[in-house]
Amino acid sequence: MAVLKKTYQVLGIGCAACVARIETTLSKVKGVRAANIDITTNILRVEFDDSVVNALQIQREVQKIGYDMVVEEKEALFYQPQDRLQQTKRRLPIFLLGLLGAFTAWGVMLYDHHALWSVITQFVLSALVTYWLGAPIHVRALRQLRHGQFSMDTLLFLSSNTVFIYSLFGMVSNLVVTSTNPYPLFFDSSAMIISIISFGKWLEDLAKSKAASNLTALMKLQPEHVVVLRDGTFVEDLLNNVVVGDTLLVKSGERLPVDGVIIEGSGSINESSMTGESELVYRNTGATVYAGTFLDDGSIQLRAEHVGADSQLGQMITQVQEAQTSKPQIQNLADKISSIFVPIIIGIALLTFLGWGLISSAPDAWRMGLIAAASVLSIACPCALGLATPTAIISAIGVAAQELVLVKDAQGLQIARELRHIYFDKTGTLTNGQPSVVKFHWCVDEEEKMYVRDLLYTLEMRSGHALAKAVVAWLRTGEMLALEDYHIIPGKGIVCSYQGHEFSLGNLDFAKEKKVNLLPINDRLRDWSEEGFTLVTLQQEGRILIALALTDTIRQGIGNTITELQEMGIQCHILSGDNLQATTRIAIESGVGVANMASGLLPADKAARIQEMREVEVNGKRTIVGVVGDGTNDALAITTADVSFAMASGDDISKSCATFTLVNQNLYSIPTIIRLSQATMRIIRQNLFWAVIYNFLAIPIAAGVLYVPLGLKMHPMISVIAMSISSLMVVTNSLRLRNFKAKN
Repeated sequence: MAVLKKTYQVLGIGCAACVARIETTLSKVKGVRAANIDITTNILRVEFDDSVVNALQIQREVQKIGYDMVVEEKEALFYQPQDRLQQTKRRLPIFLLGLLGAFTAWGVMLYDHHALWSVITQFVLSALVTYWLGAPIHVRALRQLRHGQFSMDTLLFLSSNTVFIYSLFGMVSNLVVTSTNPYPLFFDSSAMIISIISFGKWLEDLAKSKAASNLTALMKLQPEHVVVLRDGTFVEDLLNNVVVGDTLLVKSGERLPVDGVIIEGSGSINESSMTGESELVYRNTGATVYAGTFLDDGSIQLRAEHVGADSQLGQMITQVQEAQTSKPQIQNLADKISSIFVPIIIGIALLTFLGWGLISSAPDAWRMGLIAAASVLSIACPCALGLATPTAIISAIGVAAQELVLVKDAQGLQIARELRHIYFDKTGTLTNGQPSVVKFHWCVDEEEKMYVRDLLYTLEMRSGHALAKAVVAWLRTGEMLALEDYHIIPGKGIVCSYQGHEFSLGNLDFAKEKKVNLLPINDRLRDWSEEGFTLVTLQQEGRILIALALTDTIRQGIGNTITELQEMGIQCHILSGDNLQATTRIAIESGVGVANMASGLLPADKAARIQEMREVEVNGKRTIVGVVGDGTNDALAITTADVSFAMASGDDISKSCATFTLVNQNLYSIPTIIRLSQATMRIIRQNLFWAVIYNFLAIPIAAGVLYVPLGLKMHPMISVIAMSISSLMVVTNSLRLRNFKAKN
């Protein structure tokens, strides 16, 4: 059994109701774990068990409800938003031609609507626009109706055909029977409905493509063509053809296409796309470099280590794409309303028609009822409601990506604004995570030193902890020994067996737990501890072999971050597994304060404290808690918190669990994300308010409630213009988030 995550293009989506229907249908398919669609690109991300269901079966389920899904033999590495943008732009002449035809029919009708040549011209132009330009709308609507489904296409299909067929009946009646009161014709209205809505959807697609433009900017960091070594010669090839182990040549002024190791040459590289730091860094043979960074000068050959979606840049792109299909809780209500919106509107249109015909005493009451019903169908807009949340979320995710913050789940963007307490890990989070050995004491004689050095080197080389890297850097080199039963105990240290003996490496509490005799160096350890150093000891079955003192420096600018968060009404805390003295030093230097710190905590202790705070209620609302960490030992705390931030330099486990990943390693991004969350929810509330108010006011007016008091009726053409403007206003309002700027 293998659970696959695949990305497919879905065809035939007309509105948010379509999205909700497809997601609901696929979620009921056996073997499908999750299905989410990005409404700005119509891209489906589906997670499924390939032993139960395959892509073709998923495609058939999509087709059953009136849509289609593109299943290609070879999937693209990433779906390109710019491709959709170019496709959208290429359709413009068709829509302009449709508008020209519709307005010509309208002009002819105004010039001389009774003349035969005018009627024929209106009929021909309207038929061409309604059934040629509008063919996709009619096809989708009929396909969906065949499966008992409804969407925005259904409303357009019914309104345009109602007006056209009525006008066709009136035209034939007027030609056959001479009357002093001929049927008024509305051919121009059916053409207007199709042409204006098609052009409005084109503008909407254009705006939605712009909402995803931040992802386009990320993709542009990855070149399409590379220079790769083939049969002893460097040749140009597509990036998609590069595999791990290939040798690539990158020259001055080019972007690096893969993550790799420099095997020849050197140069100055701009790594701002990965780190946020604009200063050039010098890299030479043996250095690791990353895709998307820019070689400012020099020439290098590198061996590909991570390619495409496996590179750091590829993972960023994938995470942004996945986040764009995730949904905050606030979207659930909009989806539910959108899914039942169309049947309700059809019912209102039917009641409007019957109400005019049965209640009004006007001689042409049924005719007026028919036009009013068509207006109701035209003006109703589930699109505005459905677009209110996703367009804002997608814009916000793009803004976060520009700030080098990756969003895992859109739900985090909804609740980050409610944060009231944030818990920071110390090492690698508040500090630079690059501690160094400043003091040491050997507890063995010269004869044992080499053996102990190799043992310490082997233990730390197999660990990914920041302290382990510092010890390896101090040792510089050593021989890798064949250890047995090696395993890490989070928050404590490492245990293993070697040549029949048990060894342990870890903090002072772990040494005491192992009943190590620390008496010979007790005074030394006490002094180191009082200086705020982090202590590490290596022991063999109760006998200490070496003691190390390490220290770390606080991250630059952390004081400003803590001050900013406190000014936002958020209390900051430190939860550390380190000793009291080391934690106290960082608490004072960072501005968190000694009162809000705790030391010597195991992972479970950290999680318990966070859970305890989450259960506190203020004014009847549960406290929203955040956590910031970087290591495996922070994973439990990260999963316990409501909102979590992981450092990109940290452990893969913590990054996979966190709501946000700080690629730029800048903790000031945390208040930035909170402000972005506030701005995003403000935009969403504005969008939802407009969508609800628009439909609340527009539908009764289209039905004719103003006819009796004011004598006002709404023409179907005006209705469809109002509907298009409604959707555009929502999307345009969401695009304002693109102007969000961090207060650096």
